[in-house]
Amino acid sequence: MGQFKNATSLIRLLPADPAAGVGLQTITVPAGEAWRVVSYAVNLTASAAVANRYLMVTYRNVAGGMQLGKFLRMPITAQTAGLSWGFVGLIGMPADNTAMYYQTFRVNIPDIILPPLATIEVYVEGVQAADQISWVNGGILYEKFMVNA
Repeated sequence: MGQFKNATSLIRLLPADPAAGVGLQTITVPAGEAWRVVSYAVNLTASAAVANRYLMVTYRNVAGGMQLGKFLRMPITAQTAGLSWGFVGLIGMPADNTAMYYQTFRVNIPDIILPPLATIEVYVEGVQAADQISWVNGGILYEKFMVNA
């Protein structure tokens, strides 16, 4: 993969929210860069209580490629229409999967560097037609490294 140059300061990425009912959002590390994701925050707002949902976050080495880390598969059961659940990931955060903190799940994320063209996938299993994924409280916070060819 080449050598990394010094990291930049932290960069905030606030992805555009996908359309309602879309259960997958993919963010790709640009060519020539490597990222160390430090934290993320995402919300899922339910449209109706018709199904259980599972929010998953996966790192892949390239789009559709090998998993580098699948570190979140949080069940959201007995959803009420309009109810919003928050998901916050942070390196070194003790996991708390009980949703005790105002309907916010906290999860420890892996401390790895994503290579160029790696992907971050945010996926909702069981997504319903009007469910909404939205990025909040900073979106994705990462360190960017330039990669020498």
